[in-house]
Amino acid sequence: MERPKAHHFLPAAHLARFSLDGSSVQVRDRTVSVYSKRSGRFRRAKAGKLAFENDLYTFRLPVLTDVQPDPDQLIRAVLDPANKDGEIESMKAEIEEAGIAAMREIDGWQPGPRILSEDERQPLLSYAGLLLAQHPTMMAARSDALSRSFWNVVQHQVIRNPMLDVLTEEMHRGTSSMALIFDGLATALELNYLAWKIVRWPAGPAVILGDAGVGAGFSPQVLGVGDAWSPGAKFMLPISPTTVVVFGELLPGVAFVEERVQDPLEIGALSVIGWARSGREVYGSTREDLEAVAVALGPLDPNADHSTQLAVRESVLPTFRLDRRGRLRITHPAPPDPEETRRRFEARFPRFHRGD
Repeated sequence: MERPKAHHFLPAAHLARFSLDGSSVQVRDRTVSVYSKRSGRFRRAKAGKLAFENDLYTFRLPVLTDVQPDPDQLIRAVLDPANKDGEIESMKAEIEEAGIAAMREIDGWQPGPRILSEDERQPLLSYAGLLLAQHPTMMAARSDALSRSFWNVVQHQVIRNPMLDVLTEEMHRGTSSMALIFDGLATALELNYLAWKIVRWPAGPAVILGDAGVGAGFSPQVLGVGDAWSPGAKFMLPISPTTVVVFGELLPGVAFVEERVQDPLEIGALSVIGWARSGREVYGSTREDLEAVAVALGPLDPNADHSTQLAVRESVLPTFRLDRRGRLRITHPAPPDPEETRRRFEARFPRFHRGD
């Protein structure tokens, strides 16, 4: 059996942007300061050794055509040697590389208003949507939703046992991985309707980065769960220790690039959201950057996990049913439709659509 592969839910190239190491150091070897929510300790580590989970996106493709909801048949379907392990990492790589390139491009944008073309918006939006969809918290949430849907259908046909639970958990985890790209794309299509604000603080203090990459805020519960169209929703993507991209307000294609004087309170507020939204670790250029945010947390528990940001998007998951002969049938979802997203947007915000 192959050894588990380290699947990064926050790319090393993104983490490396928060390193003080020079360009002479390989991207994966550049170091950042880390605070572990599990141990409560600080350390320094290489970007390539952070924000990963073994086999997070590895999946199996059991052939369930004509399989009845019977333990023996399900076991054979999942463990059949023909159902090789597959990986979604290669599918993610192109989106991640384009997103990192977009961050470098933004570094050169001049202050002031800017109208963004579709080509300028798409790479970073797709990347932000992917970060939200590929975090372990969302992966587990999709898997749990699939499990509930599956057992709601077959519960009267199957007697559950530990072996069957293990097999179906593997199947649902794999299906969650297969839904990853669709989920990220659907989120990006909705983020496309929001304005951009690129804020730079050239004089610091430095911004920190949570392991979810994107920190979302929904009014009035900043650390609650919402969606791109929640009133006042903002999605904050730190792209360097001095720059944050904020997606918010219903102004598609409009961007404002601002360079601000040092404002530790505003930077601290953004960093607090990034810290709270992380699941396991928080990253900064220096330990001092992290310690400053830990002080700014105030009454919040520094080890609390508020990484659940979006509700499970049922439209990207398959549905289960039993046919007349009691065989399990799976209907797979179609890719997200941009026109359907536009229609839902217009129905939800008719005044904005009319230009009132």
